[in-house]
Amino acid sequence: MVRLSGISAPRHSSIVKLAEREGVRRPFEILVEMDADSRARIAAHLGVPIEHLERDPAREAWAILHRDLLGMQARGHVAYERLLPVRNITWREMLQRTAEWLGLPTDGSVEELERRIYEAFADRIVDTWRPEELSLCDAMASTYPWVLRLRERLELSRNGVRFAVMTLPMRAWVETLGICSAVAHSEAVRGFFPRLRVRLQAALDRMVHLAPALAPAVRGVAAVATFFSLLLVPNHARNAPVVVTLVLQSFQRTAGEPTAAWWHSL
Repeated sequence: MVRLSGISAPRHSSIVKLAEREGVRRPFEILVEMDADSRARIAAHLGVPIEHLERDPAREAWAILHRDLLGMQARGHVAYERLLPVRNITWREMLQRTAEWLGLPTDGSVEELERRIYEAFADRIVDTWRPEELSLCDAMASTYPWVLRLRERLELSRNGVRFAVMTLPMRAWVETLGICSAVAHSEAVRGFFPRLRVRLQAALDRMVHLAPALAPAVRGVAAVATFFSLLLVPNHARNAPVVVTLVLQSFQRTAGEPTAAWWHSL
């Protein structure tokens, strides 16, 4: 959180070493392997500016992970970690905090945590599908050989497979960022303070509508509130959809690699 400041971002070789040292090598590599448009979409979701980074995959990935107040590491920090930035959280810690926010167990390996978070989102999303969508997805699952690879290597649940099938074939997995954001938002507004914030925002909007002259003052108050929110309040609702998107990207790589049985059949 303390070193990246935009234009002075380090180049590829040094960024890889930093990612390794910070414990975020895994998500860094996934982001680097994404196409530029997908990284831009994730950056926009987090509010991280990357336009000045010349579409350099490593620098963009590092900004998404490490940008002050806005990157994934910063959004996973609790208040004292933001006020006293002694160190940044690792990918494992980010997963554990996301899992805890979702009410999931926080033990196990990184891969288990990734799958647990992914499955939680898959269950919530698949539950909203129509019967014909489920039937189509199950039919597709019995057709594509890469689905067998997912089942063999990742041991996904039925809904986990359905979600992967619906998002992977035409590289549509990044489209799930918006869907996952909606799920995360619905999870976030269950708490007292998030509900209070929503109601306060609605009240301010009504105030501006009734008295337009108050608009500059209201915008100033909103800006200050946003700053303190970034500084003091963890943003798991922002991080969780990106975590799921990155996990889907890693699933895509896993599904694309032939099995040993396939190699032996040649």
